[in-house]
Amino acid sequence: MRIKIYLPIISIAILALTTLASQTPRIVRWEVSDANSKRFFREGVVVKRLLVDGVDEVTVTASIKDRSDSFSVEVGVSNRGKQSFDLRPQDIQLQVIRPGSKSLSFIPAERLAKRVTDKGNLRASAVEATGLPAFKTVVEHVPVTDVTPNPAAVNDPTQPAVTVTTRIDVVTKTVPDEHPRFAASAQAASIRRSAEADVRQILSTALVTIHLTRDSRIGGRVYYDREENAREVLLRIPLGELTVEIPFTAVIRPVFLAPAVIMFE
Repeated sequence: MRIKIYLPIISIAILALTTLASQTPRIVRWEVSDANSKRFFREGVVVKRLLVDGVDEVTVTASIKDRSDSFSVEVGVSNRGKQSFDLRPQDIQLQVIRPGSKSLSFIPAERLAKRVTDKGNLRASAVEATGLPAFKTVVEHVPVTDVTPNPAAVNDPTQPAVTVTTRIDVVTKTVPDEHPRFAASAQAASIRRSAEADVRQILSTALVTIHLTRDSRIGGRVYYDREENAREVLLRIPLGELTVEIPFTAVIRPVFLAPAVIMFE
């Protein structure tokens, strides 16, 4: 029995396997026991940092904040490796891994900013509407002068022709109450200013698409649909042929006289 070896076919197969292997992204995950994985607090928020050694020498930091309308993820990437790569906000994924498993939808900063503006205007208009029908009852003391003919003057020219009497009438009126209207207008203006400040921060701190060369860094925020039932999430950040994974645990923190807040640790 003869076995024929076709060198061209073997070469093509080896080349295909090599190409496939080079296209498979390397995955590095943040681990508590890993010396390159750090955890610290910044402004009361847990921040996780992962250093990736070797050719892909990059440092990634990440934290997650709970908003009423979304999850805000702050990401920082520093590239000190030999390779450059593209970082695109829309490629970063935030996945719920407990309970269940699902990917949370990415929200472009411009879309979130419009939501905040629309919600602020709606709330402000509702507050202004509560002040419009405000009325109050006032009591006024109005002086009234009565002038009547004097009968005594008919027979006695020395008497005044008329008699003048003055009295005070009590008048009750319903008038617009300017205080509640002013208070409602001031509250509405405060709501709009707060929304405008939030919009400015969303747009000015949003992570942008960038080509990260050696010795360059970038930082910014990306946003995702809020999932109040999330207990564990996984942040996946593609960096060229490298993918960094950072897990977070979601902890519910009750707030006095306010909705509970999700803290990510």
